[in-house]
Amino acid sequence: MKQLMADIYFRHVLLRAWITLRRHVWYMSWPCDKPFASHVPVLIALANIVRPKSVLELGSGLYSTGTFLNRSLFPELEHLDTWEDDPTWIRTIKQTLGGDSRLELHTAQAPIHKSITGVVLSQYDVIFIDDSKQDEDRAQTISTVVANRTSRNVIVIHDFEKPCYRSASAGPAHSAAMTALLPNTGVLWDRPDARLRTILDVDQTIRRYRPEAPEDVVFWRSVFHEHGEIR
Repeated sequence: MKQLMADIYFRHVLLRAWITLRRHVWYMSWPCDKPFASHVPVLIALANIVRPKSVLELGSGLYSTGTFLNRSLFPELEHLDTWEDDPTWIRTIKQTLGGDSRLELHTAQAPIHKSITGVVLSQYDVIFIDDSKQDEDRAQTISTVVANRTSRNVIVIHDFEKPCYRSASAGPAHSAAMTALLPNTGVLWDRPDARLRTILDVDQTIRRYRPEAPEDVVFWRSVFHEHGEIR
């Protein structure tokens, strides 16, 4: 009898340990093989939720800029303003994506936050921040955007796991940390839009399929459609 009770107790302990481990694994961020693309699934979902016509991109990238200009993902996009402080990277973007008339590339003096002080943020539906090589410079960009935001803006921040970026993003009425993939992506907004709250459901969907390539836009669009995040 004592051996039986000991076996039952041991199995109970193992079960509780397994449940705890699964919970921690589920909620931990999954490191991406392509960290520069970890925000792509979030952008795909937001495209359907926000339906942006105008986007401000602070810091260019083949993944982010290319995703915004993908007409199957952002069918209503009319204008993409992209600011970049790396001349070499600007040439790369021009050669790859410069043929799209919706894209307007701006050469900024580093750091970018000093170049955008005159930009009227109220003309943009989405503002994407992924600029600068130094954390403190991007944190200042975030602070500048947050301080001058309007209720129209939905602000998306890459590498949101960094404490300095989270601190700089304080202010908007609503925020969501998309932690399924590492680097994380933050989403901030003020508008009273119930659909934006569904972004948290999107993070749970990403967790279910996160071993898949984050840059595979066809796969993620299909997944979000299947789960109701894209209609």
